[in-house]
Amino acid sequence: MPRWLFPLVVILGLISVGGTFGWYTVNNMRYVTTTYASVTAPTRWVTAPEAGQITADDVTVGQSVSTGETLLTETLANGTTLTVTAPANGVVATLNAPQGQWVASGTPLLAVVNPSQYQVTANIPETQMANVWVGQTAVIRLSAYPGTSFSGQVVRIGTETLSVNPAVLSASTTFSKQVQWVPVTLTINAPNTALWPGENATVKIRR
Repeated sequence: MPRWLFPLVVILGLISVGGTFGWYTVNNMRYVTTTYASVTAPTRWVTAPEAGQITADDVTVGQSVSTGETLLTETLANGTTLTVTAPANGVVATLNAPQGQWVASGTPLLAVVNPSQYQVTANIPETQMANVWVGQTAVIRLSAYPGTSFSGQVVRIGTETLSVNPAVLSASTTFSKQVQWVPVTLTINAPNTALWPGENATVKIRR
């Protein structure tokens, strides 16, 4: 390598490192960021009214259903046939009762969610909660749609942390604090986008 080239490489390297550090610093100043987040939705579970066998399965995961619509048919041991209906308008998110399966009374058969009520729950470290409040806007990215950003807004802040033990006893018999996480609920603006409760998300809340 020519002697004159070495200082240039060093300078370019320093500029690159400085730029990365500067971007990271500015990003942290502008946003509260967490990768500990997921899509959630109010879920209505449908359970087996009595013990019996699922003899007709007229629904699939992802299917839109209406309140009162027949979803499953259950036949009891005495031959009586019962119908299982949708508890609300929405989409079938989970189906645990294939045709032919025997179920006990109260067994969860399927879950219905309302797509218009999808939200994101972001867990924020307690050290950042002074920078989070209801009404803030956010940028949300979902693992299922890499490279796509969705807008959102903080609508609720949890009243309890995720851990009930503020300290643990370490191997050295001294107490060390654990970082506590506060659940923060956000809306997500994702029209015409398929979402699934539980899918992972990254949330950046604007300060």
